[in-house]
Amino acid sequence: MRSRLKGQLILPSEPAYESARSVFWKNPSTDRRPAAVARCAGPDDLLRCIELASEHGLPLAVRSGGHSFLGWGTCDDGLVIDLSPMKSIAIDPAARSARIGGGVFTQELVEAAGRHGLVPAQADEFIAALRAVARPLADTVERRPYRSTFGITGAVPRQFSVVKGSFLERLADESLDVVLDRIAGAPGVGPAIGLDHYMHGEVCRVDPAATAFVHRRPGIVHVWVNTGWNNPADAAACTRWVEETWAALQPFSGGQVYANFPGAEGERASQGAYGENYARLARLKLELDPTNLFRQNQNIAPLRA
Repeated sequence: MRSRLKGQLILPSEPAYESARSVFWKNPSTDRRPAAVARCAGPDDLLRCIELASEHGLPLAVRSGGHSFLGWGTCDDGLVIDLSPMKSIAIDPAARSARIGGGVFTQELVEAAGRHGLVPAQADEFIAALRAVARPLADTVERRPYRSTFGITGAVPRQFSVVKGSFLERLADESLDVVLDRIAGAPGVGPAIGLDHYMHGEVCRVDPAATAFVHRRPGIVHVWVNTGWNNPADAAACTRWVEETWAALQPFSGGQVYANFPGAEGERASQGAYGENYARLARLKLELDPTNLFRQNQNIAPLRA
């Protein structure tokens, strides 16, 4: 297999294996040991890896940025297709479109788009309205190029971390009370509850049936719960706090799941991610992946008669 790849094939006996198998959110549930990690140089490598996994019945995980909350970019005893070397970006300024490789980070795409003037506008009026609500404990918002925001993390260094995501149907006093109550007793290093990916504007003007993404009602907001630790003995308490906080927010989710940042697996979670589009996508899955080879994801099982 190694001789057929232009990229790298990394095995457990090799020095690069430990870093190659790691994902961004490192914790006991994502600490998996694949049989091999293939760092693909291009589409031909991808095809060879898919053929290998299919022929030998290997579990298959596909990793782009390695940022999956649930560790879907790795697996036990299977093959990891690592797309990180695939960094091609082709911008069509006239069509306002881009064709990118599977290993391109958002920051890299934004920087490339910025050279063509294709970056989002500022939102001064929105920020002014937020500042008028109350005096914040800290205010770090300032005008800056959009592409520079991807270098801002605010993350506290820690060896391990766990995170779960969900949707809130809307921002309301009841859900915010839960957020404040839970963060007050948070354990670990750098605990946080974040509210982002607010659904508004152009995303809500697209027909929910036009793409796989269905949650296009104005006002829906993504919420994520995260903490970390350095001492392995703290893993259970930190994981329990994230799980319990996520569960406390579920009554406000309407059963909706954000597929980019899920907090649960299984058919119910997938139906929550795709809503009324689920059945159509299941029929498409049967056409394109009838054996469900690609299942390390917000999985839609092939729909059979």
